[in-house]
Amino acid sequence: MTTILVIEDEPKIRENIQEILELEGFDLLTAENGRIGLQLAQEHHPDLIICDVMMPELDGYDVLVTLRQNPSTLKIPFIFLSAKATKADFRKGMSLGADDYLTKPFTPSELREAISIRLEKQTMMMVRYSQELERVMASSHPRTPSYQVVAEAVTDITTPVKVIQPTGVLDVTNCSQLRREIMEVANAGGCNVLVDCQNLSFMDSSGLSALVLASQKMREVNSQLSICSINQQIEMLFELSSMDDIFEIFPSSTEFYSNYKLGNEVATLSNI
Repeated sequence: MTTILVIEDEPKIRENIQEILELEGFDLLTAENGRIGLQLAQEHHPDLIICDVMMPELDGYDVLVTLRQNPSTLKIPFIFLSAKATKADFRKGMSLGADDYLTKPFTPSELREAISIRLEKQTMMMVRYSQELERVMASSHPRTPSYQVVAEAVTDITTPVKVIQPTGVLDVTNCSQLRREIMEVANAGGCNVLVDCQNLSFMDSSGLSALVLASQKMREVNSQLSICSINQQIEMLFELSSMDDIFEIFPSSTEFYSNYKLGNEVATLSNI
């Protein structure tokens, strides 16, 4: 049975949603605030989450950010439910990794349609991702050192860019090393990071979560984490987790350099 978690601080709205979805045959979990909802999500791993934005203790944005930082909850479809309906609100929700944004007031049919579309899309994407994952795992991808710094460059406005190139496999065994390297750049301040994935054959949810955490840290210090040259498996993982809007992704390092007007100003190479 499909389990849906509803996080909503207004009792009447929460009960209304529960009644509608139980009539549709869904198994429901409910929470009256973000803190309880986050705990339920981490304990039960529901198939989909519907979450209000403005709530006491922990708002919907913080709930989503925390879920996207955890490999075990990274891929759960997430629908915002809110009376805040401006374009800025919508963009913020989607940029944090939300899958949809349903505004109040809503009709039962709108709620059912949003859930149905999201669950169907998730099922199709999971099938495609599983097939691609089998193909990748059947190929050889040796466990080489998790990353190396391949270059440092400077833009025409003297903003340093550190280029980091993961190699082989990026998973739970080595993703923390990459995250620490990016965090060091963020803590130093005044520098952007490009993660060049041209030699990365496989990434799991732990690797993606490490990049999410690192990206959020970079934003806190007004710096930017960009990614380039991802393969099909990684691209599908990003899409499945609704993370394709979190990062600035380029087809290649050439496209990145062109976008930032770097040209051929790449400095010396240094391996770690």
